[in-house]
Amino acid sequence: MRGRDGRVRDYTAGMADLETRAKVPANGTVRIGSHTKTFAATVVLQLAGEGKLDLDAPIEKYLPGVVRGNGNDGHRITIRQLLQHTSGLPEHTNFPTLFGIRHTYFEPRDLIDKALTQKPQFAPGKSTAATIRTATTPTRAESW
Repeated sequence: MRGRDGRVRDYTAGMADLETRAKVPANGTVRIGSHTKTFAATVVLQLAGEGKLDLDAPIEKYLPGVVRGNGNDGHRITIRQLLQHTSGLPEHTNFPTLFGIRHTYFEPRDLIDKALTQKPQFAPGKSTAATIRTATTPTRAESW
């Protein structure tokens, strides 16, 4: 965290290991799974509120060329549809080996590419599918 004086300070709390009582490292990571959707949606809505992002714009505007393949088209899917789980994008976790690799880190692009090997679940805006994949696409707010 950057203080008013401009200095950067790292803060941690708790223990990384209850047995050894090791402290949480300042550069540590935490797997938060589906809770990511809440954080991503909050940032997206903040950017929209600041006028930096249009919820009704196609995702192609902000992530050109990312959502294309097998009938999936970023020109036809809006940011609002991603947030409302109505984009129709296929699930990237519909694979029988997912449980065995649940603690493996994947680059967001790899998950998107894996999902886009499948056809859309439905036309954008025509149904709802609350899934893990929805928040994966807008992964980096700084790229918007």
